[in-house]
Amino acid sequence: MEPPWVTADTVDQQAYVTCATNDTYALGALVLAQSLRNVQTTRKLAIIITPEVSDKIKGLLRNAFDVVEIVDVLDSKDEAHFLACLTRPDLGITTKFHCWRLTQFQKCVSPMQT
Repeated sequence: MEPPWVTADTVDQQAYVTCATNDTYALGALVLAQSLRNVQTTRKLAIIITPEVSDKIKGLLRNAFDVVEIVDVLDSKDEAHFLACLTRPDLGITTKFHCWRLTQFQKCVSPMQT
């Protein structure tokens, strides 16, 4: 049950947002979406994806998420320095910054792991 100050309009303006830059990450996002649906979230589900996600997976994402935005990859190109020391060059992909473009929402929560 929602607190009394949370209205239907408020709920529609809030979202869980995640990001997928390839099919592997997109499969994890599908699990996240289903988990949130299973607990009967009242918030919108949004995902930002890059063109590298296949058409087949894009179709699955469109069925699972309320909002699917295709964005360009943003890469910090820091593989040779800090990120290489962490052995996680994928952390240089900063595509998730595109979340700031989801201005149709007043509040976004990102359960992203990177």
